This record gives sequence, C-alpha cells and structure tokens, in this order.
Amino acid sequence: MMSIIQLNSRSLTKANLVQFKAHLHKYKPLIAIISETFWKDSFTVKFKSYNVINKNRQNQNGGGVAILIHKSLQFFQFSLPATQTIEAVGASIAVKNNNTDEFIDIISAYIPNGNQCYEDELKLLTQARRSSFILCGDFNAHHGRWETSCNHHNQSGRAIANLLENNEELELATPPDLGTRQNPTTLTYSTIDLALMSPHLALTAEVTKGPHIGSDHLPVHIKINAKPILTLGRAPSWDFKNANWTTWNVKVNEAVNSSEFYSTANPETKYLTFHEALMSATKASNIFLAKPSKKILAEPAQPWWNEDCRKAVAMARKARNAGNPRRGGIICASNIIAWKEKENSKNRIILKAKKIAIKDHINSLSPKSSPAKTWAFVKAWTKGIRAPDLCSSPIKDPETQHLVTLPEEKTRIFALQYDHQKVDIPDRPEFEHAIRSKINASEPNPLNSIITQQELRYGMSNLKSKAMGRDLIHNQMLKNMSQDNKKHLLNLFYAMLTSSYIPDEWKLATIIPIRKPDKPAENPESYRPISLTSCLGKTMEKIVNQRLTWEGFNKRKPINTYAVFLDVAKAFDSTWIQGLLFKLSNRHFEDYPLKVGVPQGSPLSPFLFSVMMDDFPTFPTPGQTLMFADDIEFHIHAENGQKAEELISPYLESISKWSKKWRIKFSAAKSNLVNFNRQKHLQSQPLLFLSGTRIPETEEIKHLGIHLRWAKQTEVAISKSVKLRNLFKILSQAKQGPDMDSLCILYKALVRSKIEYGIIAYGSTCKTRQMKLEVIGETGVMLDVSKVGQINLSLN
Repeated sequence: MMSIIQLNSRSLTKANLVQFKAHLHKYKPLIAIISETFWKDSFTVKFKSYNVINKNRQNQNGGGVAILIHKSLQFFQFSLPATQTIEAVGASIAVKNNNTDEFIDIISAYIPNGNQCYEDELKLLTQARRSSFILCGDFNAHHGRWETSCNHHNQSGRAIANLLENNEELELATPPDLGTRQNPTTLTYSTIDLALMSPHLALTAEVTKGPHIGSDHLPVHIKINAKPILTLGRAPSWDFKNANWTTWNVKVNEAVNSSEFYSTANPETKYLTFHEALMSATKASNIFLAKPSKKILAEPAQPWWNEDCRKAVAMARKARNAGNPRRGGIICASNIIAWKEKENSKNRIILKAKKIAIKDHINSLSPKSSPAKTWAFVKAWTKGIRAPDLCSSPIKDPETQHLVTLPEEKTRIFALQYDHQKVDIPDRPEFEHAIRSKINASEPNPLNSIITQQELRYGMSNLKSKAMGRDLIHNQMLKNMSQDNKKHLLNLFYAMLTSSYIPDEWKLATIIPIRKPDKPAENPESYRPISLTSCLGKTMEKIVNQRLTWEGFNKRKPINTYAVFLDVAKAFDSTWIQGLLFKLSNRHFEDYPLKVGVPQGSPLSPFLFSVMMDDFPTFPTPGQTLMFADDIEFHIHAENGQKAEELISPYLESISKWSKKWRIKFSAAKSNLVNFNRQKHLQSQPLLFLSGTRIPETEEIKHLGIHLRWAKQTEVAISKSVKLRNLFKILSQAKQGPDMDSLCILYKALVRSKIEYGIIAYGSTCKTRQMKLEVIGETGVMLDVSKVGQINLSLN
C-alpha cells in the first residue's frame, strides 16, 4: 500500500511547519499533498527525507500548492495547463504493476474561491492523464454528493459533481461527511478537501482523518493499492558506536604476529593476512557491519521539539475537543475562547523553543569552530530545495528513449555512458617495451626508498571520509590504529611498493553518479561518476603522490587579444593508460618542475593526469599558453582577425597531432574564441579549426569561476551577496540572535569570500563597478542588533 497525506496547511510556516514535520515523523507517508502553503519564491522549506515540488502564488499573499515525495520514490514533474481559478502542480510516481513499470499521475490542486471555478479548467487538469491518476486538494466545494446535509451547492461543488458524472475514468474516494475542516467560529465541520482517483484506485482506497496539527483543516490519510518502486538499498556500513579500539588493536597485533606476515616475501600473502586481521578483530571488539536498512526513513524530529512543545500541542488539541460534539464536547463561547488561547500559547512555546535552539547553535560557532560545522549551518540557512538525485529520478534510455526505473537497467545505462573506449584499441609495442625496461631496471631510484613513519603519518592525516571501498576497511579503523599495527602497515606498504603489487580490491571502485548542478535529472549525461575506492589504497596513494610532488607553473613574461579556451572531453575518464605509463617510465622526478596541474579530489589521479598533459604543446612567442589541470587557455596579441588566424592555426594543428598521438580528445564545439578589445566598430574574426571542427566565437566566457567581462563578474558577485541579506537581517535582528563574533565568521565565509574571489583579476575595473562592490561590503557589515543599536563592524 502507498500512504499519502492530504492537507490544507493554512500557512506551512513557523509553528505550523514544526507540527507538520512532527506529523511526518510519526506517520511516515510516502507522499504529502499540500494546499495553501503560503510559501514565496524567496522562502524555501527543506525536508530531509522528501523532495519538494511546489508552485507559489505570485504577487499576492496566501495560496500555493506543493507535493512532498519521499526520497526513496522515483518521480518526475510534469507541466500542467495554465488556469485562472485553480492553483495546481503535478508529478508522476513510478510504481510496479504485474512486473511492469508504470506511473501514477498525482496533482495537488487548490481552488481559492468555491464560487469562482471553471468546469473547463477542471477538465483540462484531468485530460490526457495516465490510467492511474490522483487529484487531491482543497476545492472549497460544497455539494450533497459528499456533504449529505448540504442544501446550497456552490459553483466548485457543481463543477466537480458534473466532472464525476461525465467522466467514467474518475471516482470520488473521499467518504461522505468525512469532516475535513472545522469552522473556527462555530466549530462545525464541512468536507471540502477531496480526493479524486482512477476507479481501480478509488475502489480499494482507505481514506481517514488524522489529528489536528495547527490548521483549521484536518490531515486526510489515504492508502491506495499500489506498489511503489522504492530505492532503499544502501551500501553496508560499520557500526562503531560501542567499538572497543583497545581490544581491536590487540587482536589485530596478535593475528599479524602469529601469522606468516614477516616470514613471507609475497606481498599478496602479506596483504591478505593484514586484511584478515583487521576484519576478524571486529567480532571481539563490538564492531559490526550493519546491513542496509529496508525501512522507509521518516522525516527526522526537529532538535527543538521538546517536552514543552508536546505538552502545548496536547493541551491545544484537548481544548479544541472540548468544543467538539463529535468528541463529547459542547459548543459554547467560553470553549471557543479557551481553545484559541491554548492555540496561541502553543505557537508561542514552539517558536520560543526554536529560537533558543538556533541561538544556542549559532553562539556555539567561534573562530575556533571547525569549517565543516560553520558551513553545515550556512548551507542549512542559504541552500534552497535540493534537486532530485539519481535514486529519485527515472533515467531515459538513450537507445529506446523510454524512462527506466529499475536499478539494474540504470546500472546498464551508466556502464555504457562511462565506457569511453567501446572499441579495444591495441597497445603500441614500442611503448610497452620502454615501460617494461624501466620497471625491470636495476639502478636505485629514490622513489622506491623505505617508507618512513613521517610519510605514513602524512598519509593517515585528515581521514574524514565515511565512504569505503570494496575491501570494507574504514577510515575510522585507520584513525584508531595503534603504533604497533602502524608498523605492520608500513611493512606492507613497502613490500607492495618494491614489488609493484596492487591488490585486486584496490583496482575496483563503486561508482556513484552525482548529478551536476542545474542539469536534467533524467539525462544520464547529467551525472558525474564519483569512485569510492579503498581507504587503505588512498592512504598509499597519498604517500606516493607526496613523493611525486611538483611545484609551480611554467611562467613566462608575457590592439586585440585573441584568446582560445579549450575543452578537454572527459578529461579524467578518457586518460590513455599505456601512454600514461610510458610517460611515467621516462620521467626523471628529482628537481623537475611540472608545467601543469594541481592536486584535487583523489590523491593520485590529478598528478597522473598532469603527467599526461605535461608535454602539451606551448604557444610559440609572442603567444602564451596557460594551463590549470584540464582548463587550457592560450592567447596572442594581433592587429586583426586575419593576422591572428595566421598565428594561431599552426598551433592548433600541433595540438591536433598531439591529441591524436596521446588519445586525448578535445571538444571543439565546447571550446570558445574570445576577442578582448576596446574597439567599438565591428571586426573580422579569425576562422579557427580544431581537428576539422570550427571553434565557435563568443562574447563572454567563464574561466576558473571568473567571468572575463568585468561588468558581468561584478554583477554576479553582487547578485550572490545580495541574496544573503535576508539571512543577516534575520540573524542580526532576532531578539535572541547570535553574538557579534559569530556574525563576523558568517560574513567572512559568505559575503567577503564571494566579493574577493578573483579580485586580483577584475579589481582594476572601472570606479563605478568598484563602488558597487564597496556598497555591498559596507551593507554586509552594518548589522542592526536590537540590544546594542547599530554597529559599524570593520573587517578590513
């Protein structure tokens, strides 16, 4: 059964929002259909366990509809026709029916005025829908079909009754006289929150009322006979809550010393012995490998939801029931007044608890706070609703163009997507011979010297990641490893280094597709493959990478400036392994500065890519080539486009030959040509081609996070900073807000970092733009604090 909650929240903010999240935590619905959210585009509500699809009312207060979809479900949003009298938003949910994938269309609707509803607009919402369809919301509809005592039908009620009469594919699932809204004045009930469904869903649906949670409408609990496709499988994880690390280290040490670890010269035997010692010691040390939970995660309880909040809600509910004849109460003026007083008291208590919790958390931030703690709070305040991830979205099969929901099918699609060499290209024998001769060389090499304790300490520093590879060795184990066991690990690493042995488990990775920002969720190309590899292997990588440390860029001293920005297609994913090994085998590392690359991400991968790019052709003088990892830019000063074409074309030809030799692909279509000049008249541009494809011209370019048109860069920096004004207003003007030190930390981390990034490049822009940036900076540090008045805070 699929559980749904339907509610007219009458403002899903402040105390109502807190109560609603508590309701979600208790009942764990898969879907929540909300009317009258009162949300604005500048106001975003975040749910930890739900994706949010919403439509806010524009230019007016009130209104707004939303659908909350549990993150274990797969869905996509569909567009609805424009309507004047109905606010609506829709989504399709993936379900399983007779071993086939289907979708249920769900629409959240709200009719603000029951006397102004066009029947044609209702028909538009229900037309061209799937065979499984649900339409829920507050229709403000009165009719005898669902209110037996109703004698005066309004326009909305007649429109829905006619729709049900004339449409055989739609049935009313809401029972008669359910009583979904209680009049705050008379305390009488009416049924205006309705659920319309496809007949096969309506016939088996269970529709009941829930308890009051702040609104004058009651939540409606709906269960339909549908089997949703849930994505609940998670990778196994270790439970370290009750870990006894002393016992674990003793057991590991005993297992290694009693084995053939030191007597054998076989690195594979050493690795298997050490790995088995780490794993077997967990049983006696209260360390357990937790199996993936198949339960649906509930919306977590709010940290400020305390006993006082629970008591206040219970008292308000008791006062409401005292005036409810259906609950044995009596309708009278004194009961109504008492109920309203309890409601107001409840709201005050909830908001007070929330403010105290936020104040305590902000004041715990200090200059000594960890950056992770500060940024976690910053993101919680400033980030909007998270976009659906891979688990929540179907994927379009590039071959059939059909949406795929099964994890096995998604895996197949991504496997094809990430296979960048579908045809087996033979290796070059001369490269293979050179690689083998270097590996088997007998002369000593400082790269193969004994690994020191200091190097191991560096490799095991900053072990923050909770992800682990296929060998199940966790960073927490490495962090708590004793000195004796670290000596065993040193011996293992040195044996592997001198014998060129790499365990098979280190060569395997769990690929996690992470969606790129603002990319369509159903497109497999919108996901970046992130590899989860062995924690032990990454420690070894850090040690090797430190030995291969390089420094600096190739620095040279460097009318019209013609600049070309090249795009390397699938930079890390398409690196040619044999070519890389050939370059490594012919490299002399001592005191040899590399020209390109900086470490980022995986400890060793950026270095290896830098080696691959190290002999990239450089633009002959007077041109200049600048490289940062896979971001490549070259430019030249020329009088006109024809002269620039004569100078640049031979260089592009050399790049094409180099890329063909080393099997690195450049995307000419994604590369750009920009002419930087102060001339106002139209100029002829050079015709530049890379591997037979023309490089397009553009007026603006974003390089390394900087827009290379100062007007645009200034506008972006100001826009990002202005969005944070509301945050500082809330924090600084709250009666129980944060102290000045905490506000300084947030200002430096949020505003000043955005203004100053790239300032060395665009800081020489015109005075007008500089003034705009200064105004933003001054606005950010003028903080209105009610306790001490207005303070000028200088952070220079």
